[in-house]
Amino acid sequence: MGTRKSGFGSFAELGNRELAARGRGLHVTARIGNGIDSRPALRQCRDAALEWVGRRVGRDLPLRALRHRSFELSDGASQCRVVRDKSRRGDFWAARIMLDARAEYEAVTEIVVAAPGGERPPVVGVRVPSWPASSLQPAETLPPGVLFDIGAGVRLFQGGAPLVREPGAVWTPAAMQEFVEDLLDPGRPLPVVAITEPTVGDDVNAVLVRARRVATALTGLATVTVLPKQFTYTLSDTVTKAFSVYDGAWRIYLPGFGRHAQRSDHPVYLRERSETDEGLERTTKEVLHIVADHYLRTAPTDEILFDDVHPGKGRMADIATRLPALARRPASLSARGWRRLARVVPRRRGTAPTVRDTVPERTTAEAAGKTAADQDAEALRRELSAAKRDLRAERRRNRSLAGERDRSREAEAAARTERDEARREARRLEGLVRLRGGDPKAPFPVDWNDVVSWCTSTLEGRVVLADPVRRSLNGALFEDVGLASVCLHWLGNEYREARLGGGDGHLYGMIPGLAAGIRNQRCGGDSFDFDWRGERHRVEWHLKNGGNTRDPRRCLRIYYFWDAARREVVVASMPAHRRSAIT
Repeated sequence: MGTRKSGFGSFAELGNRELAARGRGLHVTARIGNGIDSRPALRQCRDAALEWVGRRVGRDLPLRALRHRSFELSDGASQCRVVRDKSRRGDFWAARIMLDARAEYEAVTEIVVAAPGGERPPVVGVRVPSWPASSLQPAETLPPGVLFDIGAGVRLFQGGAPLVREPGAVWTPAAMQEFVEDLLDPGRPLPVVAITEPTVGDDVNAVLVRARRVATALTGLATVTVLPKQFTYTLSDTVTKAFSVYDGAWRIYLPGFGRHAQRSDHPVYLRERSETDEGLERTTKEVLHIVADHYLRTAPTDEILFDDVHPGKGRMADIATRLPALARRPASLSARGWRRLARVVPRRRGTAPTVRDTVPERTTAEAAGKTAADQDAEALRRELSAAKRDLRAERRRNRSLAGERDRSREAEAAARTERDEARREARRLEGLVRLRGGDPKAPFPVDWNDVVSWCTSTLEGRVVLADPVRRSLNGALFEDVGLASVCLHWLGNEYREARLGGGDGHLYGMIPGLAAGIRNQRCGGDSFDFDWRGERHRVEWHLKNGGNTRDPRRCLRIYYFWDAARREVVVASMPAHRRSAIT
């Protein structure tokens, strides 16, 4: 087995691939304010959204925008459309921003600030049309980033609790008890991302800085909590070591977590993944994908979308309700004038009689100059002209949406192709895993970058890689990553079970059924002392492949010892041959 990297990290990701192929829009909402009068909060939300829009389009907004009215902007590369519909059905303000319209991929963000009226509370909603394809957009254009900005000046709520924009931290035993109770609460609505303080290295302030970046990227989708190192032991004692997290690692606890949950449903990310800025960004994106997919599966579907806000249709409906009363009033318009107006007003079934059917007889009031009815008719003509312009703009928008629909279909076809390729790769890897004696439900990694996380999630509590090993794997030259993973799997299962059963556990010599040429032998002159968690251990055993070559591409050596106190195998060095005074 070479170092070819598969198209996915584990077989469990196949389900996520199929969800991705469906391409649902990610729509995150929050309720506005608390109290009777929500109008000031609505204005503040619209102002905050407009400020966000101005930063995105990189130009000053027109005066109509500052007055919270409808407007459009376009510079060829970016497009912005804001609509306002204030009528009997409620007060609706919505924005749709499309950046880099000429690029291969358009970054589209939709914002709705709505007061539907009745018993429905005012809400703020942020949506990207297709998830996870939209995750290619800049983080500040995704729903969490927009909600973070709007929530800075307005008190927003989710599920009866305030919208969480900042990470929490556990500083006291009482706070730790509350954290554990929340973690195990079957009614918890959002995932919890626990970020722990490293036992050595970074201080807790540096961890808090990184946690704030993570909390910003997950606003509305998950909460983030920082656990100082002294409380990670309490967590392990409560949820068992299989579900604990410590030493700078992260873990996602999805809703429904309990002591009998599946570990694969609550993934862990080791400290090394997020130590650099690049690693922090990459890990945050992975966590965002997991919590967003969970939100798509569980979030309510009663949403107010940008497409629901149509100012032209709303105004035309309002005009239609006022038209009959206006037609019954005396007016000085000539029959020719009424016929001209009738050509402007569209004939709509079930709304009102057309003006052509309601032309009044000429009266003596015509000679009296402009009356109140004249003024109303003039205002009506202006309003109808504006409505016609809006409808023309609506047609242009529909053509744009048709193009976006075609692009979405192409993306869906590409996703299906990628899914089929992933399935073929899965079948290929499953055969290789079975050939190596492994379990296809927990496939062995085929890239050194995945070995540490695989060992932590699959062999947690059985095999632990010492810090020098974790660092050395980044530049490892041994080509058969799968073989090394098979050996670690053997140490965490057959070897450990032999130890716990009372035998010496060394299973000396050739290991049958493992892989051709793999032996478990004493190190002899290559033995060495190793400091581990404040104690010194003697490393006297190692797994090795056949042949006398020292070529690091083909020579495998896994030096280990048995930690009787913690009942686990500690790997002190791998995968290369360790130089000693003899060798």
